[in-house]
Amino acid sequence: MGINEMLQVLKAFEDAAGTYAAVMADGKIGWTDIPKVMDLFPSIQAAIEGAGEIPAELKDLDPAEAGQLYAAMKAVYDAWRAAV
Repeated sequence: MGINEMLQVLKAFEDAAGTYAAVMADGKIGWTDIPKVMDLFPSIQAAIEGAGEIPAELKDLDPAEAGQLYAAMKAVYDAWRAAV
């Protein structure tokens, strides 16, 4: 089955960290930040569209996929640590 949908959700969280960092780079939120936030929408849309498949992916998780999932979660953690 794979873990594509779970990876898309994690990618959206990672992208959100990058967006947060870009928005807060100047220390404030303003109208000029709207395009940065809009760039996040495709990741969010992809994550939402496949979210219904996540329970099945979790039930079918094998050790190699668990390793991939761990690496993706660590990337999200690292992205947020760098962003805040």
